[in-house]
Amino acid sequence: MIDLTLTDITLEDSLTDMNNILNFGTLAFINSSASGKAGSHLNPERLSRALSMLSGSREGFDFSFLRGCMTKAGMADLLQSWLDDGHNQPISSDQIFQALGETRLLKFADQLGVTIEEATGGLGEALPRMVDNASSGGQLLNSIDVAQGLLKLASHFSGR
Repeated sequence: MIDLTLTDITLEDSLTDMNNILNFGTLAFINSSASGKAGSHLNPERLSRALSMLSGSREGFDFSFLRGCMTKAGMADLLQSWLDDGHNQPISSDQIFQALGETRLLKFADQLGVTIEEATGGLGEALPRMVDNASSGGQLLNSIDVAQGLLKLASHFSGR
């Protein structure tokens, strides 16, 4: 039997943490008044899958993708406010559009059957909550880094 323990973090714990992070994002999106009536009636499992795919991942959420998009769009300070333990700065729909791009957001909205405005409105609540809950002291939690690395490795070997 192979021991999958990496610095006292197990694969199971890492994947559980990643699922919890997606659940935080899903609930924030659904409970956001900015996601509209359509957003509040979404199937949580469907929304969780769409959040994963938004980041280019089949499972989990690729925080390095989000970091790259936000940094490229000049929003590194905004992202850092979510990583830090203090107050999370809000992100506007325009900033989400700028960071993630029209094509990716249209596909996300289409997957959910919501408008682009509802999609960006819900993401304005979900993204800060997900990053905030995946981090401590300005850094992503080790278990999230481990889960992302293992998911990428698994998808590489499975040919996905």
